Amino acid sequence: LASLSIPQKVTEIGQCAFDSCRSMASIEIPDCLTKINYQAFIWCGSLKSLKLPESCISIEDQFCSSCNSLETVYLSTKLTKIPRYAFSDNYRLKAINVPENLAVIDDFAFKSCQSLQSFEITNDSTIINSNAFEGSGLVSFHIPENVTDIKASTFYCCYYLKTIKIPEKITAIYSRAFSNCISIVSIEIPENIEIIESEAFSQC
Repeated sequence: LASLSIPQKVTEIGQCAFDSCRSMASIEIPDCLTKINYQAFIWCGSLKSLKLPESCISIEDQFCSSCNSLETVYLSTKLTKIPRYAFSDNYRLKAINVPENLAVIDDFAFKSCQSLQSFEITNDSTIINSNAFEGSGLVSFHIPENVTDIKASTFYCCYYLKTIKIPEKITAIYSRAFSNCISIVSIEIPENIEIIESEAFSQC
């Protein structure tokens, strides 16, 4: 299966529907699709790009993880959540748009996305959960202004991260949040900080 065109009447893609279709290099998703379920496209090793239609309002955990050739992704602007492990271990992922109303980036969402150098969030209230960018290729990152804490291991082992701005509303930086971020030159810690947990900045 080298290419796939999903029929226009399909509104939902089920769990593991195309799991390990390793030769599938391209896929066309219909404009009426609203939901993509758990591990729908996991281990699609030849898939290079993925475009979700504007009708898509829900994607589930690991829906497109371990796609080692995936370079570009277009998300529906109606998405409000990027779930757990959604794009984890997509080593070649370079470009992905960020929906304006994105409310949550869940645990390990972009773990080991080593080619992802930037991720521009425009919603000042987006919640970023634990390990969201662990081992990614981020060079700089702007934490949303209304975020009040930095979760455990959020930027753990982001070896290329050089600059990061910590907003004034941050009151807690949890365990290993920036551990092993060996390229960081300087960080200004806001005066409102009340908690800095163990290994938060270890090996920096």
